[in-house]
Amino acid sequence: MKAVIIMFVFSLVVISSSFGQTKTGTPAQTLKLQEGIQIVDGKLQAKQGFYFQVSTDAKFATLINAKDNTTGGTFSCVCGIKNSGSGCNILVSQRMIACVGNCSCKITTTINSLSYTVDFIKGNLKKVE
Repeated sequence: MKAVIIMFVFSLVVISSSFGQTKTGTPAQTLKLQEGIQIVDGKLQAKQGFYFQVSTDAKFATLINAKDNTTGGTFSCVCGIKNSGSGCNILVSQRMIACVGNCSCKITTTINSLSYTVDFIKGNLKKVE
């Protein structure tokens, strides 16, 4: 019986330590796009059953699952050139978001307190350094 309990505890430790971590214990440099969005013609598009809701100040958009009203991420636009003095604006329809401006605008999202930009070429999220 003692051996069974020890094996059970060991299994729980191994399983719990393997969830949510990379092999080095550091945050992932890239992540998959959130469920409910896809890249279409250089813009983020909400998939069927999802939509974007714009904040009252029009600074960010939240992906909403229409079925249960849960959120699937919040997105905003930032300037890709530091200290450029220029700004980016987010353009949002219910199904599409894009960034416009004159400073290499990027769509960003925050996951677990880390910022990621949308990599439109690779179709994933890339950690902001």
